[in-house]
Amino acid sequence: MSKDKILDSDSVNLLIKINILFNNMSKDPAKWTIESLKKYSDWNTIRNLAKSILEIQGIDNKNINLDFIYWIGNAPNRELLK
Repeated sequence: MSKDKILDSDSVNLLIKINILFNNMSKDPAKWTIESLKKYSDWNTIRNLAKSILEIQGIDNKNINLDFIYWIGNAPNRELLK
């Protein structure tokens, strides 16, 4: 990653692909369950794209800590809250 922490253009392109996948998946509620994380290939594609972004940016994905994110399952908008 550059000193000013700007995303590489390749990373931006991969993020656009992830965004397109999320938009398409949003049309199908069945793809937004815990079980679907294992079942649908879209989720594997998203995981692989995300790993590629981390590699391009020089970030070791083994040291990423997402413990600060909580899922509020009963929230009306089903939002991720910090």
